[in-house]
Amino acid sequence: MSCTRYKCDVTIIGSGIAGLTAAAILARNGKKVIIVEKMPRPGGTLKRFKRNSISFDVGFHATSSLGKGEILSSLWNYCGVMSDIDVIPFPEQSCDLFEFDDYEHPVRNYFSYPRFMDELLQHFPQEKGAITAYFKRIQEICTTVPFYNTALPLTPFLHSPPSSANSLVGYLEEITSNPILQAVLAAPLYLYGVPSEEASLEIHAQVVHGYCRGTYIVDGGGQAVIDSFVKTLTGLGVEILTGQTVTAINTDSGKTVGVTTASGCIVQSSDVIYTGHPSDMIAMIPESFFRPVYRKRVTGLKNSTSFFMLFGSIDNPPEPDLLDWTNLYKFRSGLNILPSSPILPLKERGMMLNCPGRRDRKDILTNKNGVILFAPAYWQDVEMFKESKMNSRPQAYKDFKEKLTEQMLEIARTNWGHICGEIKPLAVGTPLTFRDELSSPEGSAYGALHSLDQSTPSVRTRLPGLWLSGQSTLMTGVMSASLAGMVTAGEMIGLETLWEKVRSC
Repeated sequence: MSCTRYKCDVTIIGSGIAGLTAAAILARNGKKVIIVEKMPRPGGTLKRFKRNSISFDVGFHATSSLGKGEILSSLWNYCGVMSDIDVIPFPEQSCDLFEFDDYEHPVRNYFSYPRFMDELLQHFPQEKGAITAYFKRIQEICTTVPFYNTALPLTPFLHSPPSSANSLVGYLEEITSNPILQAVLAAPLYLYGVPSEEASLEIHAQVVHGYCRGTYIVDGGGQAVIDSFVKTLTGLGVEILTGQTVTAINTDSGKTVGVTTASGCIVQSSDVIYTGHPSDMIAMIPESFFRPVYRKRVTGLKNSTSFFMLFGSIDNPPEPDLLDWTNLYKFRSGLNILPSSPILPLKERGMMLNCPGRRDRKDILTNKNGVILFAPAYWQDVEMFKESKMNSRPQAYKDFKEKLTEQMLEIARTNWGHICGEIKPLAVGTPLTFRDELSSPEGSAYGALHSLDQSTPSVRTRLPGLWLSGQSTLMTGVMSASLAGMVTAGEMIGLETLWEKVRSC
């Protein structure tokens, strides 16, 4: 596109779910909004891609809180996108199925408090006290969270959030010494990428509570969500400039006045929302605007873990019904279920297998054979290739990926060959993929770490007119990233007024 000048009220950098949510809310409230996106298509991690005519999701495989009256459903209804989204609840029998080398029985993590608790009591009857205490504590914590208890005001929670200083590991060690039960209760760490020893009980509770109340997908995956938002935003007059990398957030007289892109395009606006990783934002601002201590804090943020992801296809799986609504996991026992560094060989890190395309309604014939393998990965795994760029990787990296593919396929064959059969690899992603294609520092899958010893930056900055959003601010995951967009928009137009409108939808 030719370089030109644009003018609006609010420029949003990034078209992931946080940016799209903020744009819809602000446009509904009379703001002229322009979204600037560096990639050719909007959507961030929610976009789908295709290999061999099979559609794959990268960052949206399930979410909580999409049931009627739940917060994500209410928010997307307020944004005007729910009428075009086909929400599919996981069936009653669906679960995450956990297997361990040192425990002969699979443990089913049902997406229901009663069913999951009953499952654990059947496996660990002697641990009734620990199981009961755990679920009680999780629910007690979440009664104070407005996103789960919408009768509560939002401002006090955001401006003075409850303590996150209680260690998850310390709490689990206190209530049980059973290594299998410990691993099962700690397993949701995989859903927000915090190493075990750095995990907060309070943050863990918010993740667990959402899924234990019910889990949902959207027909067509994340792409269907993106398409609905884009349609709505177009109707609201929001422009989305794709293929434009923001290189500078412009200032004048001590306040924000817009952005400049690498191609020379200028978007003038009195407000700018940055939805990416906060550390990347620092380089876009003149050094004088932020105190050294703030710059150091933001650029030094620790990041969540990453993944190795293998996208493949399967033909005639031996147990197709099990694959439809079950996510398969193989874990180590004990509390170090997600280490903070790559101290373990790949086969001991744990792995997940799911087939989200089998849950599509419209594209089931083309997507039913798609399968995704996930294994925890770390920046140190690929740091030796950090200077390389997409489409110009060295041969050593290609050899690394080839070996990685063989290892992941062998682990999957050993763990689940009797369920899914042979997997044909179609694509492999590493932390470098996350870094370069999703603008994620160190390839972090969930942005900045939400942990015991690190607080993420707030929505407001010291630069008037510059706001932050995305999962590196509020919390991780699709629900929290979308809520982050709502919170940022609310801070700009009136948080409690917006909260009242959203929760009544």
